[in-house]
Amino acid sequence: MWYNELGFETNPLSIRPTDNNNLVGYEKIIQRMIYQIRIGNVIFLQGSYGTGKSSILNFIRKKFEKNILYFNCSSHKRLRRSIMEKRGFFRKLFLMKPKQMILLVDETHHANPKDFDFLYEYYIMDRIKSIIFTGPDFKAAPFNKAFKADTKLYKLNEIKKNLAVEIVNNRIPNQTIISPVLANRVFLSSGSNPRAYLENLEDMIRKVFALGRDKITKKDVDEFFKN
Repeated sequence: MWYNELGFETNPLSIRPTDNNNLVGYEKIIQRMIYQIRIGNVIFLQGSYGTGKSSILNFIRKKFEKNILYFNCSSHKRLRRSIMEKRGFFRKLFLMKPKQMILLVDETHHANPKDFDFLYEYYIMDRIKSIIFTGPDFKAAPFNKAFKADTKLYKLNEIKKNLAVEIVNNRIPNQTIISPVLANRVFLSSGSNPRAYLENLEDMIRKVFALGRDKITKKDVDEFFKN
């Protein structure tokens, strides 16, 4: 594998949410979210696919591990039903000290509005310390006006192009595979989306190494984005 030739045992450009390298560029927003969690607020993390929501949630889960309950409204229909029916959710809820419990609700836009009525009730009753919702659009979030009024919104806008260089240098220290100019170009050509940027960069590096070279050229970038 190309990364073995660079001395890595695993892929340094991994896009897995478990990789904290995915958090480059989001340090300030994470600090603010941690503060809001600690003082007991509700948060909505807004961002499109590939902008880092899953990586940030994973970081939060690890930091507050003992006090976290996690639900994905997209891939776990049983969890949605358990929220509606107040079964498994409440069993877990009462095993925790109420004022310490933090609820993560991922992919909120897939949920039924009725899912959240009792969550708001339990939040204002101090049965839940803090709630973090995620989704692509806060305005379209399916919870009531009172819930929205109590929610702190954080937007994961596309990170600035100068961070494209920081991302690759953070993952491959002292790298000479791609120049800053070409790294920025690849990032912009990837729609300024960190996930797409890493995927495209890995594809280019793999092709270059397969040809026996160790640097990405302007011609490589031109040909890659022509396809």
